[in-house]
Amino acid sequence: MRTSQGIFHAAMLALSTMMLPDGAGADDDAMSGARAEVSGVDMDDTDEGESMATDPLDPVLDSCRRQRRLFKQRWREALGAWAPGRVDDLRQRAINYFCVLVLLDADANPLTQYARKEVLNRLCREVPGEEIVAAMTKLELEPGECAVLTSAPELGLPEACAEAEVRRRCSKMVREFLYSLTSDCAI
Repeated sequence: MRTSQGIFHAAMLALSTMMLPDGAGADDDAMSGARAEVSGVDMDDTDEGESMATDPLDPVLDSCRRQRRLFKQRWREALGAWAPGRVDDLRQRAINYFCVLVLLDADANPLTQYARKEVLNRLCREVPGEEIVAAMTKLELEPGECAVLTSAPELGLPEACAEAEVRRRCSKMVREFLYSLTSDCAI
């Protein structure tokens, strides 16, 4: 519902102005404007299809949405052309995708959450479940025998991690995933 989105945007504006350091624009006018916007919306008077064109954050949010869509599209294209994501050995392909997840985890870009989703979608779509389980088992039980990736510059992840660190993080990711699968089971 657009009304609740407008209220959310106004609340985020209010929160962001409160979090600004002194002298950085956190003035009473911005706060009073945000309060007026939140208090001036009556949920009963607004239809579901009605647009809140006066929302001051719409251009910013639209820009963020566009940036997110472009980022996701670039990742889809890059993963499609990425050579380690097309190897014939499905188990190694799964390990390569796990390594990318580890490298994304080390990246400080806030948009990497969307890249993680693209990598997981690609992994689940291209590699059968039994091969994913076999790859996870190999990463956990025989970590020294797995070929791991320490960088992926083709995907925009040029910073290399140490091989031991990639193995350690892959193992931890596998344990966390297996725990999430079995946490409801009585063992």
